[in-house]
This record gives sequence, structure tokens and C-alpha cells, in this order.
Amino acid sequence: MSLKDLVYQFVDLIDTAIPVLGGIALLLFLVSVIRYIYKSGDAHSKGGERQAIMWGLVALFVLFSLWGILRIFRDLLPTYT
Repeated sequence: MSLKDLVYQFVDLIDTAIPVLGGIALLLFLVSVIRYIYKSGDAHSKGGERQAIMWGLVALFVLFSLWGILRIFRDLLPTYT
């Protein structure tokens, strides 16, 4: 097994894991937004939801940036047969 094959296997693994993790992060982000809206009358309990929304956005950004970087990296390598 060459280094190129190992890189392709790693990228394929990440390619299957990132959409799943992105879906979970998106679901948790949406749940946090819904809970924030639901708690709109209580100013003290909204702080945790605001922080969860921020971390959800950070997680989505990191996951999909990593996915894009890995796709660019994979496209730069010559294809294997």
C-alpha cells in the first residue's frame, strides 16, 4: 500500500463522516435556535442558548471548511486506478 492509497482511504473516510457530522451539527444548531426562540421571555436562560448557537455555527464552519480543503487536496493528487 502506497502513501497515495493511504491518503485516498483517509479522504474517503472523512468524505463519508463529514456529512453525517455536519447533519448532526446542523440539527443541534436548529434545536438551539428553537430553544432560544422558545425562551424569548426569559433573559437569564437565553445566554446558554446564545452560546450553543455560536458554537454550532463554528462547528458547521469548521466541518465544511475541512471537507472543502480535503476535496481540493484530493483533486490535486493524480487519480489512482
